[in-house]
Amino acid sequence: MPIRPASSQPRRSLALSKGASLLPCFAAWFVSILLGAAIDTRAQPAKPAPANLPEAAEEAVMPEPSVVPEPSAVPEPSAVPEEMTEPPEVIAPREPVEPEVPKFEPNDGDPQWFEKMLARSAEPLELRQVAAEDMYFKASIPAEQVQPLTPFDGGYLMTLSFGAEQGVLGECYVYEEAIDMASFLALLSDSTFELVEKTYGTLSIKEVYEVELGNLGPVPYLGLAWLYSTQAENPEDSVVGQVKQWVAVKQGHGLYCQTTVMGYDDLFFGLFRALTETIEFGEAPASLPYYEEVSQIKVGEHKVGISYTSHRIDGDGDIEVRETTSMLVPLDQSTLMTEDSVSLSYSTLDGAVITELEFGMENGELLTELTLDHEDGVGWVVNGNFQGKALQATLGEGELRSSFGERLDFAEFLRTAEPSAVLTSLTWAPAIDPVQLMEGTITYLAPRPADADTLQHRVKLTLGPLEVEAVVDDGLSVLTMGIEMGAVRTTLERLHAEGDIWYPRTLPAFAEAMAARQVTSELPEVPSTDEASDASTADTPATDDGGTPEP
Repeated sequence: MPIRPASSQPRRSLALSKGASLLPCFAAWFVSILLGAAIDTRAQPAKPAPANLPEAAEEAVMPEPSVVPEPSAVPEPSAVPEEMTEPPEVIAPREPVEPEVPKFEPNDGDPQWFEKMLARSAEPLELRQVAAEDMYFKASIPAEQVQPLTPFDGGYLMTLSFGAEQGVLGECYVYEEAIDMASFLALLSDSTFELVEKTYGTLSIKEVYEVELGNLGPVPYLGLAWLYSTQAENPEDSVVGQVKQWVAVKQGHGLYCQTTVMGYDDLFFGLFRALTETIEFGEAPASLPYYEEVSQIKVGEHKVGISYTSHRIDGDGDIEVRETTSMLVPLDQSTLMTEDSVSLSYSTLDGAVITELEFGMENGELLTELTLDHEDGVGWVVNGNFQGKALQATLGEGELRSSFGERLDFAEFLRTAEPSAVLTSLTWAPAIDPVQLMEGTITYLAPRPADADTLQHRVKLTLGPLEVEAVVDDGLSVLTMGIEMGAVRTTLERLHAEGDIWYPRTLPAFAEAMAARQVTSELPEVPSTDEASDASTADTPATDDGGTPEP
């Protein structure tokens, strides 16, 4: 599933493969901790003013990207290519435009000039509707279009003024397909700074100012801000600037906004938020998710990753679980580590795995693309590439349980579970070993105290050499799990959940599937901590989690 970018753009991959099943998810999360274990948290950005800033400088006029990267697409199982091909180069949709941005002349002797620039703000504009002529999308945003909406191969570009003051300009892109958020931000950062150097001279300072992540309802997002200054041959031509970027994926479409105007942080995020929350697409997906959740990964107090999981019924009546994870970690003041992954699992309504696919990239390099299928008379077979090398192996027979299957088993397990009771299942965890089926266990420790939340349970997850405690709900959704790595604690915390995880059991085919397994289909009346919803509608109730107790 290639990203189709300019020739310098990274290809699709999966170095951090979070499986769609809980135990592989835990395994891949743990491996991601090991990958980041050497990160010095002191290098994480804390909004500092870079050292050695010039006493006087001009603010940089916004340079525009010379190419517009296209997004990546996740293939359906039947369309997984045997070989990856190099994507075509993407041509810029239009010529760069030089916006009229006033130069900034700092006051002589004012030591706070830089902080004042970053703190600038203005009155927000009124909401205006923007729409593509072919009704591909429409949205209401607090901005005014400086130029007509510009189509390009793979999406649309908007050049916008988002503040009441002159020159508060930015760009937003709407893509026809999803994008890999962390790799995408790093790519656009690189291309933007290439243009900065061509326009203003050699970079003398380039520092990560802030990394931010979170959710807008069920939509995950990443944000990145840089500070920079240049050293031109003529010192008077040197500039100081800021690059701010926000990226999200909503209903399979990438959204990206960028500005190089210093300050106006509240206005710029307000623009991005309005676009993300109000955008509607002309072509509705074949089926909407009946359950979605968003979680964050933290190293110490620093947010480094965001994960999104969706469950839906596909065209064949099977359950599709899709999980995407993006990690954006500053290794030092100017270097980023990025990881993006996509995990797809297809299962029957009774939770038996049909096929699983894993994709991902590390620092923009495609390393892993694997497909797990069952062949009659042979057993489970894995094919593809792992860590950049071809891989084909027969794993043998065994019943693999999907994410939904594990939830069904856990619900049944809770009926009689006492402390130290153990639930065992067979799983495929490519993050640990892609050529073996592994036995994983969930050990029941205790329910949370009644005054906390009786729907929460403390469990211990074990898979091979890995072991960690977690707090889960009745539906086996992880509310929080953490592990100590030296003096630093790494945690996974759920931010948002929306929909009814037990929706498949309302389908007539569910009872038939469970009867075939000769298992009772009776489940607890209270489905989970999440409100139940009708999957036939897009408006599903949601819960934003906050203050979840640590295990």
